[in-house]
Amino acid sequence: MRIELPFPPSVNHYWVRTARRVYLSEAAKRFQRLTAIEVAKSSMKQGHRSFPGDVSVALTHLPDKRVRDVDNYPKGVLDALTKAGIWSDDA
Repeated sequence: MRIELPFPPSVNHYWVRTARRVYLSEAAKRFQRLTAIEVAKSSMKQGHRSFPGDVSVALTHLPDKRVRDVDNYPKGVLDALTKAGIWSDDA
């Protein structure tokens, strides 16, 4: 199954930290909504249900040629896919 998602916010912009709590940023919420939409579209086209076993995820495209720390992006993608129901948990 192939799902194309928008480029995620980095972990540096995924959470907002205050003195009292940590919560998802607006960029992270928007990314999770867009991910859920893409998963739903793909599920309708391909008849997908939640994966019950092991899966692999390939992150293949950067939006431009800026230098990035690629470690800052997979967490948001995997969390958004979990929230969208692509698998039961990414543990």
